[in-house]
Amino acid sequence: MSWITKVTDLAGKAEDLLNRLDQSTGDVIHNQKARSSTPKPARSSSYAQLRNEEHDAEVHTEELGRSGPSLPSRTHSEFAGGAAAGRKKVAETFIPSTSMVSERERRDAELMAMLNQDVVQDVEETRSRRSSGGRSVLSVQTTQSVTSEQPPDISQMKSQLWAKETQIAAMRTKISELERKLSKRSDELFELKAEKEMVEQRLAQQANVDSVEELKIARKKAQEQRDILLEECTQLKRKCMAQEEEVRAMGEQLRLAKFNLSENKKEFDQYKEKAQKILQAKEKLVDSLKSEENMGDSADRPGHLLQAELEEMRVERDLARADLESAQLMVYNLRSEIDEMENQLREEQAKQTEQRKQYLEEKQSWHATVALLNEKVDCARIESEFQKQEMKRQSEDFARKLEVQEAELRKNVEDQRAR
Repeated sequence: MSWITKVTDLAGKAEDLLNRLDQSTGDVIHNQKARSSTPKPARSSSYAQLRNEEHDAEVHTEELGRSGPSLPSRTHSEFAGGAAAGRKKVAETFIPSTSMVSERERRDAELMAMLNQDVVQDVEETRSRRSSGGRSVLSVQTTQSVTSEQPPDISQMKSQLWAKETQIAAMRTKISELERKLSKRSDELFELKAEKEMVEQRLAQQANVDSVEELKIARKKAQEQRDILLEECTQLKRKCMAQEEEVRAMGEQLRLAKFNLSENKKEFDQYKEKAQKILQAKEKLVDSLKSEENMGDSADRPGHLLQAELEEMRVERDLARADLESAQLMVYNLRSEIDEMENQLREEQAKQTEQRKQYLEEKQSWHATVALLNEKVDCARIESEFQKQEMKRQSEDFARKLEVQEAELRKNVEDQRAR
C-alpha cells in the first residue's frame, strides 16, 4: 500500500539523516584531532562546518514529511527505537552542570586524546553495523565535543533537536491516525462490497425466481385454457357431425316419403282412371237398360233381374266412391306428413345454422382470448427482460458509486498524508 511506502521513505530519510550526522560527527572528531595539534583559531572552521552540517541535518529533517523515492532503510520500529534511545541519551547529555564544564576545561587535553581514539573506532563500527546503539554513543560523544568547543550553541542545538523530534512525533501521530482511518475506510469498503455482492445475488436470485415462476404460472394457465378450448371445440364438432347426420337422415326420410307419395299418387291415378272407366261402363249399362225399359223390350226379361243388376251396379258404384274417398284421404294425409316433415327440416336447418353461427362466435372469442393470453405472456417476458436490464443498470451504478467513493477516500488519504 502507499502508506507503507511512505513510512519506508520516512525511515530511509531518517536513516540518511543519521548517517549524515555520523559523518559530520566523524568529521568533527577528525577536526578535533587536527585542532589538538594546531592552534586554537581552528575552532572557528570546525564550528562553521558543524553549523553547516547542522543546517544540512535540518534540511533533511524537514524533508521527512515529503514524498520521495523509496530507499533501502531500517524498519519503522528500529527507527523509533534508535530515535528514542538517542533522545534519552541526548537529554542526559544536555543536562546543564557547571562542575562538568569546569572539569572538562581542566582535563581537556587528556580526555580529547582518549576520546579521539575511541570515537574513531566507534565511527568505523557504526558505519559497518548501522546500529542504533552506536549512533547514540556517537551522538553523546559529538555532543560532548561540541559542548566542549562551543558552549553557547548547546541550547540552540538542543532546541532544534527537540523541535525535529517533536515534528517526527507529530508525523508519526499523523501517520498512525491516517493508518487507522485507512484501515477503517478499508473495512467499510470491504463491508460495502460484501453488501453489494449480497444485494446483487439476492436481486438476481429473486428476479430469476420471480420471472421463472410467473412464466410457469402463465404457461400453465394458457395450457389449461388451451385444453379447455380444444375439448369444447371437439364437443362442438361432435354436435355438428350429429346434427349433420340427423339432417342427412331426415333428408333421406323426406326423399323416401316423396317417392312413396309419388307412387301412391300414381296408384291413385290409376285406380281413379279404372274407377272412372267402371263408372262409365256402369252408367252406360244403366242408360242402356233404361232405354230398353222405355222401349218396351224388357217384357221378355224379368223385372227383378234388372233390379238386381241395378242394385249391383249401385253397390259397385258406392264401393268405388268409398275407395276414391279413402284414396283422397290417404293423399291428404301424405301431403300433411310431407308438409310437417318439410317444416321440421326447415326448423332443423335453422337450428343448425344458429348453432353453427354460435360455434363460430365462440371460436372467434376463444381465439381472441388465446391471442390475449399470448400477448400477456409476451408482455411478461418483455417486462422480465426489462427488469433484468434495470437491475443490471442499478448494479453498475452502485459499482460506479463505490469506485467514486473509493477514489475520494484515496484522495482524502493522500491529501492528509501530503499535509
